[in-house]
Amino acid sequence: EGEWKERGVGELKLLKNKKSGLIRILVRAEKTHKCIVNHLLQQKLIFCKLEQLKTSNNSWTWAAYDISDEKPRLKSFAVNLLKEDFEGFKAEFEKACEHNAKLLSEGKEKEEKA
Repeated sequence: EGEWKERGVGELKLLKNKKSGLIRILVRAEKTHKCIVNHLLQQKLIFCKLEQLKTSNNSWTWAAYDISDEKPRLKSFAVNLLKEDFEGFKAEFEKACEHNAKLLSEGKEKEEKA
């Protein structure tokens, strides 16, 4: 509705699935440990496109299909980082998106050959 709503504060993690190798973002609320962000990083349409939040020098925004509420829903996210983590987050986020894109395209190629 044109305004940001805080989902909570917590440690953002990039987690790699041991079986598939795909990377997702997971954030659990600091005190309650409730899952507040949980989505796969994928490069298609508007996803995996980081943009700096115009009102903050230390925040990135992106869109994703989030499953933290169990039903996949398109949502916009913002993360506020310490100044020293700002560029590093971008590099790791983009590296994870590229990694997933490569794995997903290899999977499609295997399906097409089968």
